[in-house]
Amino acid sequence: MAIEPTSIEFWCESGGKHPVVGDVWYRLSIARGKDSERYSRYLCDALSMMAHRASDCDAMVNLLDCVANGDSQEESYGVNDTRVIFRPNGAQVEILIEDESEPAAGRFGLSEYRKVLCAWRSFLLLPEAPESKMRLEFS
Repeated sequence: MAIEPTSIEFWCESGGKHPVVGDVWYRLSIARGKDSERYSRYLCDALSMMAHRASDCDAMVNLLDCVANGDSQEESYGVNDTRVIFRPNGAQVEILIEDESEPAAGRFGLSEYRKVLCAWRSFLLLPEAPESKMRLEFS
């Protein structure tokens, strides 16, 4: 039996119409397949808490690249009780309001984290509409 590869899906979902601001949209994501719980929690959920705009993603990419290029040994970015620490051996996602029972679950390779981060950035640039969807595959 073949193991299903991991994928991450991004989509916009309508939250209805607010009387003052008008249409409300939510940008959502979920991981499916192998390690889906880990990817959903430490990539999908964490990115939605830290990166609300493409500029947030740009800031994280710059920090990640600084470490990946050897210009720094450690950089971090955090918002809303969630942070990611970039080191040469990987990205460590921490959800600060929870006691981490298994910190290794939040550890990803720099290239893997960059791939998801760049996809989330591209998704944030799409219009808030039901047809705004993306899917990212991992082997």
